[in-house]
Amino acid sequence: MKTTNIGNDDPIAKKKDLTPAERQTDVVVETLADGCVLQENVGLQEYIEAQKSDSFDLADCRGLLQTPELNRKILSKIDRYVLSLMFITGVLQFLDKTALNYANLFGIRADLNLTGNQYSWLASLFYLGYLVAQFPASYLFSRFSSGKLLGVFLAFTWSKTFAQASACRFLLGVFEAPITPGITLAVGHWWTRDEAALRYNFIYSSLGWAGIIGSLMSTGISINGIDGPVKKWQLVFIVLGTLTIFWGLIIFFFLPDSPVDAKMFDHEECLLATARVASNQVGYAVSSLDKINRSPLFTRIKSGKIKLYQIKSSVLDFKTWCIVVSIFAAGIPNGVISNFSTELIENLGFSTVRTTLMDCVGNAFQVVGLMLGGYIASRYKNTRILIASAGNVACLIAAALMAYLPNDRTWMRLAAFWVTNLQSVSFSLGVNMISVNMAGYTKKQFASALTFISYCVGNIVGPHFVIQSQAPRFNTATKAMMIGFVGKFVCHAVLGTFMLSINRKRDRMLRMSNNDIDEEVEKRDGEARGMLDQTEFENKAFRYVL
Repeated sequence: MKTTNIGNDDPIAKKKDLTPAERQTDVVVETLADGCVLQENVGLQEYIEAQKSDSFDLADCRGLLQTPELNRKILSKIDRYVLSLMFITGVLQFLDKTALNYANLFGIRADLNLTGNQYSWLASLFYLGYLVAQFPASYLFSRFSSGKLLGVFLAFTWSKTFAQASACRFLLGVFEAPITPGITLAVGHWWTRDEAALRYNFIYSSLGWAGIIGSLMSTGISINGIDGPVKKWQLVFIVLGTLTIFWGLIIFFFLPDSPVDAKMFDHEECLLATARVASNQVGYAVSSLDKINRSPLFTRIKSGKIKLYQIKSSVLDFKTWCIVVSIFAAGIPNGVISNFSTELIENLGFSTVRTTLMDCVGNAFQVVGLMLGGYIASRYKNTRILIASAGNVACLIAAALMAYLPNDRTWMRLAAFWVTNLQSVSFSLGVNMISVNMAGYTKKQFASALTFISYCVGNIVGPHFVIQSQAPRFNTATKAMMIGFVGKFVCHAVLGTFMLSINRKRDRMLRMSNNDIDEEVEKRDGEARGMLDQTEFENKAFRYVL
């Protein structure tokens, strides 16, 4: 086997003298084996074995993957094991992050003698730490197992006291920085592009579930808790910190990195699970230092090698900046909602107990919106941009009602605030664009880091639009939310138009070409290029999911 680097060579293109039949049975196997370093392309060995195995030749493997029973069996295992671990991780992460919101109900301002915009800075400092740690976290994810890394960082997110509140919030952001970006990238390792929207939205619905759990926990503390040596707001952090440390240990030992090293699969299921996600055409490379768990054929679906040309591709990619700007715009209303929801509701005239219960309803809106949006996006092809746009419009109208309805329309203003929680629908579908519409592991890592940096900047800025002297209407905050929703809508519309134009251009080029290649063979070539860790610009068979 040759060990030359891929560089600018296109090993698949060298097979163009083959007939379509020869290409269908040979190009994905022999070209990959001859044209790249297997040690640097993860899942590639499994992919080749799935094609060459006596019991899983190319035709049989394709047939098996199309068998509903077998696909359901593999998908069910992934959903039961991996999806549930990621979901609970998300719940605890968001509970830790938004605990400040609940502590605000129980006198943290008075106990810490916070004045002016100091509380807003406590909210912002989390995202400053999150921002600083993005690129280091991205690098660590390329070098180490996702489960091990998430477990370590979760175990360090316990903020028990606010004696050093600023330092605690900053460090909390640093140690939680890898979690959401890591899960975003990992979705592409486990689920096909058709399955990803519903699964990612389900994982992200953990934000809403965390809000419901946090609200009910705060209600219990409010009714039964009595300030003593441990304040009510301190109790919030003690409870959540203890749970998070315990769960960090679970993730460290039990979350697999990819289908390649998942102990829940036997060898044949591993081959088919790898071939399933190869159809995403988004790249599966690994460092040669990442070795073997159960057999000489098992490595991890990620790259420890930084490819500078893919970083350049990410920077020059118009999609990257559409996503970055849209996520910054999303961060502004999120910075308001996630840190001040209880205060905004309480200022409508509700008691502390009723405020926590009313906050549950807004989080329920979020959960239902995410699950419904994810289901529609997975059930009906190319509807992601439309769903995101509908969510943006609904949130814009709701923010306008909050800003301009008279003060005596308490329940209408409260209902409008609940609807703004639907902003998570467009956020999650926007972030998921990195996983399903960008290829090349380094490119996705870099784009993800840029995206979450912009998310942090938006969340740093957002809380400072909440000006205490403007209570109970907080006009500046509601208008800033409106601007954020408009920005998201424009970015998503432009992004969808851009990707649609590229898809149509590539379809025209395929129709105009003289190559005698059918659609199935082109799809197989696209999968092969994805396994070679090519970007979506190098892989002309790649089509964007809209």
